[in-house]
Amino acid sequence: MKTQGVVLAEPGRIEVVERELTIGPDDVLVETGLAGICGTDKNFYLGRLPRMNGPGYAPDDPLCSFPYAIGHEGGGLVRKVGARVRRFKPDDHVISFGVNATMASHFVAHENNLEPSPEGLEPEIACLGEAVACAMFSGLHSGVELGDVAVVFGTGFAGQIIAQVMKKKGAATLVAVDVVAEKLDLARSLGADVTIDASRQDVVAEILELTEGRGADVVAEVAGTAETVNQSIECVRHNGRLVFYSWLTQDVTLNISRLHHDSLTVVNTGLVHHTPEERRIWTPWALRPVVQGSVTIAPLINSRFPLAQAAQAFREDADNGAVVKTVLLP
Repeated sequence: MKTQGVVLAEPGRIEVVERELTIGPDDVLVETGLAGICGTDKNFYLGRLPRMNGPGYAPDDPLCSFPYAIGHEGGGLVRKVGARVRRFKPDDHVISFGVNATMASHFVAHENNLEPSPEGLEPEIACLGEAVACAMFSGLHSGVELGDVAVVFGTGFAGQIIAQVMKKKGAATLVAVDVVAEKLDLARSLGADVTIDASRQDVVAEILELTEGRGADVVAEVAGTAETVNQSIECVRHNGRLVFYSWLTQDVTLNISRLHHDSLTVVNTGLVHHTPEERRIWTPWALRPVVQGSVTIAPLINSRFPLAQAAQAFREDADNGAVVKTVLLP
């Protein structure tokens, strides 16, 4: 069948084109409910393409080539399944967990790149289930304990969720750091005790003063810049815990000495990069508090565009710092 879908023709140029979808024996055809623009998508749009130099990649191999059928956040209703598919059937609600070109009226995914939407999860939130589950997983694995001072650098979609989870887990003082006043106001409305505007204040000095020079117990880096990563390292206490969430697509220089000398625990909390078998166990657990209403998601979706206006959506997402989550509606 044919679908209208978004492609990144080259950095800075988004197009909506007609694509032919082919459904293989292990594939699932999904009618898209909505698709989200991830921070990774924005990096690609801005030309910040990661170089993958690890096992299985050619030296200096870029992650994607153009035109790139973009989109991994999304979900919707199963419309057709391949002959070997056993986990899903038509009319099931599913969540994309892979680069499935979800910015389209329909998308095709291998059944291993989908997860069932938990019963009771609102369909709109379920379509963003990958992004929500990843942030929830990070907050739940942050190691925050009762009485802790916890800091979140970056109050975008993931940061707002992680901050809420840290507070619910028992942080006595939850500090939100950003450079956008509207995002800091939102964080405070959702439970942050202290907000720091990094465009106006010395973040590390403020956190050290707040903790009487001790440093924060747990710091989550969700802003994704070299500066915020190093600030995170500077303001966590001796033997404290540093939670890496951001995917930085460019190389950065880090104060590794502090990680070693102060015996910091460093945790990478990316759920989506687990194996499919692990993900099937962790995803329902990560989404359970959302279904229960313990974490607020709906106010974080504050920018909506029809699929046909995808180019405008990407421009606004890149240029307007107050945007928390942009979604495309097929």
